[in-house]
Amino acid sequence: MVRGCAADVGGGCGGLACVAAPFGFDRLCVYQLGNQACPAGEYSEAMVVERYNAASDLRACDVPCTCTPLSPGCGGSLKTFDTAGCVGQSFTIPNLACNDAGFVPASAEYIPMATGTCTPEVRTPTGTVVSFDTTTVCCKPL
Repeated sequence: MVRGCAADVGGGCGGLACVAAPFGFDRLCVYQLGNQACPAGEYSEAMVVERYNAASDLRACDVPCTCTPLSPGCGGSLKTFDTAGCVGQSFTIPNLACNDAGFVPASAEYIPMATGTCTPEVRTPTGTVVSFDTTTVCCKPL
């Protein structure tokens, strides 16, 4: 992890600014925008930092996301009763097919099939987020 801060500049060092390592930091580093080589000398340990201030998101699924229905979700049964109010002797007519109830129905209740639902299909994510804001940090080795 790279953590940076602004520091008060001390005396000059051959055209460079010398500062003490700020509290909470274990070493000094310099940075330059872009993916650069570290300068010759003591700042030899390079870290390329991707900042996502400006980026292109190229992530997607390997194939379009879909689902497979568990059931058609249509149809149902008709439960008939020999008295009004859906009470008394009953007979269920499955799948709304033609059946003989054995009595003259006085009331009926529709029982729908379970509604259509889907089982999610597993997909593999592809791609990455590409940063347009790269910074090279060069530090003194520990």
